[in-house]
Amino acid sequence: MKMHSTSCVRARASRRALRGMTLIELLVGMVVATITVLAIFQVLGVSESYKRTTTGGSDALQNGAFAQYSLQRYITMGGSNYALVTGIFGCPLQAWRSGTLVAGPTSAASGYPEPFKTNIDFNVVVSPVIIRPGSGSAADTVLVFAGQHPTMAWPFSATISPNQVTFKAPVGVNGIQNSSGVAQQDLLIARDQASGTAATTCDIAQAMAPLSSDPKTYALTGSGNVYTGSNAYNNYSPNTQVADIGPQPQLVAFTVGNDGQTPDALLSYNLLTNTLYSLADGIVTMKAAYGVTDVGTDTIVTSWQLPTGSYAPGNLSSGTIPLLRAVRLAVIARNGQRDKTEVTPSGTIDVFPDNSVLKQTITVDKHYRYKVFDVIVPLRQMIYMTNSHYSS
Repeated sequence: MKMHSTSCVRARASRRALRGMTLIELLVGMVVATITVLAIFQVLGVSESYKRTTTGGSDALQNGAFAQYSLQRYITMGGSNYALVTGIFGCPLQAWRSGTLVAGPTSAASGYPEPFKTNIDFNVVVSPVIIRPGSGSAADTVLVFAGQHPTMAWPFSATISPNQVTFKAPVGVNGIQNSSGVAQQDLLIARDQASGTAATTCDIAQAMAPLSSDPKTYALTGSGNVYTGSNAYNNYSPNTQVADIGPQPQLVAFTVGNDGQTPDALLSYNLLTNTLYSLADGIVTMKAAYGVTDVGTDTIVTSWQLPTGSYAPGNLSSGTIPLLRAVRLAVIARNGQRDKTEVTPSGTIDVFPDNSVLKQTITVDKHYRYKVFDVIVPLRQMIYMTNSHYSS
């Protein structure tokens, strides 16, 4: 009888051990687990949001810095190789490619891709840089003209006929023939120095091989010629100055537009070669202004001017262009991560806020973060010039 009682106690204990958790205990465990999972996901979500914001901010910094660097690199070279040609600034430019007028009158812009087809709505004149203002928050268009010859900075006196250029002295470093000078397929730009009967445009043409009978004479026609138009260098007088701007001069326009993948890309378009490039994305807009001097012989910037009035792209002349000394440039880059909350509460960004003449307010999406890159770019070729080079 005693043994049976002990056996029953053991059976009841065994059943209690095998009973497991009650329903209430399961429900409590599930609630705790759910709360834990939600907390983990919330932490991960916040962490991922911070990560994307940081990554997007880093991308914006890189894109903005590269856009600024690219623009700065081109602008600082404006005027290279031709800045010392007497009276060339403000001269109406004409350039051809494969028989088609590609730069100069507004009609040339009909063959440009958008947005340059719309934005280059002015007659292009010879200038190291031309700024076309964008309306409101729209980006400005900056056109830069720079030669690419490695050594030739001084102009040459020449006699021009429709099919050839004859220099009045052997062309080369220190006047030595066969030195680094005009080479086959270099592009030349000419400015007629005669009074009264001078040619009214500055044409770009392509030099071919020098004629064997006269090493100072270069033909403008021949196999491989791309850039000499049928009207290039017509009606020029014997009193002409010519500058060698190298085989690949830069007549490049910059603005912000759609590159096919994003509407906010910094675009560059070379008018001479008809090449379009997307340099950086995430660029909301850019604004530019001129730094000018009061006296042509001074190197310092005495005032800043927006591209309006006398400095509007259609009004630049031989009186205003020689006074250009620098360009102030503002590039606004945007973080690619759109926040649910408004992180730019005002919805506006001021560019050039320290200058009452230049200050502009840009309207932006409040749900993005932005970075403004503000830089002053000196026009080195303009700074190097002296009083004797400003005659028109």
